[in-house]
Amino acid sequence: MHHKSGIFRTRAYHRKVATTNCRHMNLPDSIERLKYAQWLLERNLAWIAQAEVKVAVVISIDVAMVSAIAAAYTTTASKSAWAVLLSVLFGLLIAAALFSAAIVVRPQIDGPPTSFVFFGKVATMGRADYAQALKMASAEDLLQDISEQIHRNAEIALTKHHWIGLAVKWSSVSAFFWMAAISQLVRHI
Repeated sequence: MHHKSGIFRTRAYHRKVATTNCRHMNLPDSIERLKYAQWLLERNLAWIAQAEVKVAVVISIDVAMVSAIAAAYTTTASKSAWAVLLSVLFGLLIAAALFSAAIVVRPQIDGPPTSFVFFGKVATMGRADYAQALKMASAEDLLQDISEQIHRNAEIALTKHHWIGLAVKWSSVSAFFWMAAISQLVRHI
């Protein structure tokens, strides 16, 4: 999938870039490849964390707008038809924003059948079994596991950033209806 800004690319494009980067960087041994893979995994986890920080800001602003309109609505004795209509439109849009935000914070814990990295799979193994399996794993096994984790976490990051983008859009549009509704409500105080 291509996007005007070039952010979204096909999987084939990303495979080509990753292969080119590894060859260009001359990563001859498994340890260097593992270090590079670890760095990539940490970057993906940081992108996930960034989406979750952004959603906290969006939710805070949304809840403040809902609180303000609720306060204005309850203190106004008579409400015009415009005030009611604008409040309902705001409510629908802010509900869409909060739904989108909820999708961002929803845990995504579906993982591979086995993993040395993913907490969901590590926790299902006994402590001694996990320690033994990790000791016995080859560098190739670890690189395969980390590579799969990089890809899965990239998918999660993309999904979260998509939904936070929608939450921001819905919140931004709702702000216009919020301002108009508040102005109609306070006019009748």
